[in-house]
Amino acid sequence: MHDLVRSMALKITKGKNLVYSSLYLREIPNEGEWIRDLEKVSLMNNSMIEIPDGMSPDCPKLTTLILSDNTLKFSPDSFFSKLVNLCFLDLSKTNIEKLPNSLSNLENLKALNLQGCRDLVDIPDLGKLKKLRELDLSHTRIEKVPQGMEELANLVFLSLIFAESLKTLPEGLFLNFPLLQCLRLPCHIEAPIEEILRLKRLEQFRGGMKNASDFCKFNRCRQSQLTYFMIHVNKGDDDFKNGMNKESIDFGDWSLTYENHPNEVVLFQCDLKNEEEGDFSMLFHDNKRLELRNCEGVRNFLLTDFSKLSMPAPFGFLVISKCGGMECFLTNEQFLTASQELDSCFFLLRTLKKIILRDLEDFIGIIQNIGIAVEPPLPQAAIFSSRQSLIIVRCHKMRKLGLPLSEFQNLEEIWISECDKIEEIIEVREGEGRVVSLPKLRSLQLWDLPRLRSICNTTLFCSSIVVIHLQRCRELKKLSLHFDLTSSCQTLKNILIWEEDKEWWESLEWEHPTHSHLLQPLVTVCDTYPCIG
Repeated sequence: MHDLVRSMALKITKGKNLVYSSLYLREIPNEGEWIRDLEKVSLMNNSMIEIPDGMSPDCPKLTTLILSDNTLKFSPDSFFSKLVNLCFLDLSKTNIEKLPNSLSNLENLKALNLQGCRDLVDIPDLGKLKKLRELDLSHTRIEKVPQGMEELANLVFLSLIFAESLKTLPEGLFLNFPLLQCLRLPCHIEAPIEEILRLKRLEQFRGGMKNASDFCKFNRCRQSQLTYFMIHVNKGDDDFKNGMNKESIDFGDWSLTYENHPNEVVLFQCDLKNEEEGDFSMLFHDNKRLELRNCEGVRNFLLTDFSKLSMPAPFGFLVISKCGGMECFLTNEQFLTASQELDSCFFLLRTLKKIILRDLEDFIGIIQNIGIAVEPPLPQAAIFSSRQSLIIVRCHKMRKLGLPLSEFQNLEEIWISECDKIEEIIEVREGEGRVVSLPKLRSLQLWDLPRLRSICNTTLFCSSIVVIHLQRCRELKKLSLHFDLTSSCQTLKNILIWEEDKEWWESLEWEHPTHSHLLQPLVTVCDTYPCIG
């Protein structure tokens, strides 16, 4: 809707359009400038506070009115009374608290954008707006859906996300919208699954569901009809609901910003061992991002349901946080089996590009007991062959990552933070060479690792490294990293260290004696946590 409205404003025809955008106007143009032949008006991104009481532009041909991004608080009832052919009205990101009753008579209106009107509480009856196709009420303070909304049979787009004061949805509401293609609901209200399943034209959905079984039922019935979904499955925790749609993951003193993914599912406080419906393989169907928070039965859930995927699709981003009992992804025996059976049930592990593991109190490593002699010997095939990013935070039982060197070859980012017991990042076995390479690694971030003694037990050549961030790793005495600093294609741009670590940094032993001197111009000393996206 927003792109459509914006583009309408850009089609300027002399004499028929009034465009005063981004001019810091504090007052709306006087009524004399609103000539009868006007077709489009754009006053977006100004500083207008109110529309004068009694103002009533006589513009019977006006089809588009854009007042977005203003501090507008008041609109008199008279303002819309003569705009009888208005089709597109954009009041988004204004401070308006109440819409005038005259809005109810705009019977030709096709799009109404109120997104980001954070003070808006009162919306008049919309029952006469039979032609309305697009309605955006996201980020408003409405406590109930507008009266007459059930009459909007031509709706194609409806957004209520972040309408956090909305208490409930009327039963049967969505059955009135047979043409609906895009539906976005607030996560704190359980979506009426049976109603939504009857929306045969639905292509995009965002909202909350009661449990994982409901989602699987929903996705199974929708099959591949949805081109976009963002679904949050939870069991009623208010803190979870209030923070559900953040575009970052909070790690305490700092946060990680991540991009929105076209298809994602978030499960919160779900007991995956005891859900009513045991087959959760639909969680991976067309899904690009899966997040599991405070869930039980996660490890068995992942392995069991991988095996039920007859046609697994690429799966990019996995986040697991605060899930009890999650000790590892695979045992050593399972790892060996998965390495040798390329078409096995562990296919999804090969499609993962980004893994975030956070606050897993029982986690001891990605592969349990890696290195114990098991026949046959370790294979060369990588299980996590697509993985580009690995982030592990506050997994206090983990002493080693539990990954062989072959699993690091495609990694571009390694980020380990606040893991009290980890002693070594990469362990190279006998026979793998005295110098090993991570050819694609671009970012290495090691924070608050009080027992870390080694990044790698042999020389590690990093030909693509761009940034290194070391913080409070004071048991680390030697950096076993090697860079070709004399090459014209040298990639390293920045080394970040904590202000309190300067003395430690200066005492470090380097793999090459000239590294310390050559790297010094690249060092940045930080006294605050950096903003990392």
